[in-house]
Amino acid sequence: MSEPQPIDWFTRFIMIFVAFMLGFLTIRQSSTTSGRPMDTPDVAVAQPSVDMPIGVSPAGLSDGASLHLIETVEVVVMESFPMQVALNVSGYIPDGCAAPTQILQSRDGNMVMVRVFRTLPPDVMCAAIAAMYSDTIHLEGGFEPGHYTFDVNGVIVEVDL
Repeated sequence: MSEPQPIDWFTRFIMIFVAFMLGFLTIRQSSTTSGRPMDTPDVAVAQPSVDMPIGVSPAGLSDGASLHLIETVEVVVMESFPMQVALNVSGYIPDGCAAPTQILQSRDGNMVMVRVFRTLPPDVMCAAIAAMYSDTIHLEGGFEPGHYTFDVNGVIVEVDL
């Protein structure tokens, strides 16, 4: 029997690659509900407002809304009166889909909640490549001196202003 030709190896490689991708897509599709991974938390339906609290809950935004995965939150206080606060956030988007980032923020006393998310169509297919995310979020309203808790997609930072 003769030695396999390079084209035979290439053909085998392509067939294995296609089989792998079909298996991956089948597994990914079976682990989603309405195009969204089942373990992705939802954001409660709310209008952006300083005085209307927002929380992570099962009842959420439209199908396809997914939170960014935030790793670090840095509180920046501007020299103004009343104090203005911004949050430098960084993390990543768990897939390669390009969609505009939406930000909802609310304040209940000294508790500030910020939700950073995107809404994708239910039938969209994304590359399985995480994309880095960083932004400066300017918070609404002024801040009085005191102890504040900032919650950005579940990352909690406590600061005395």
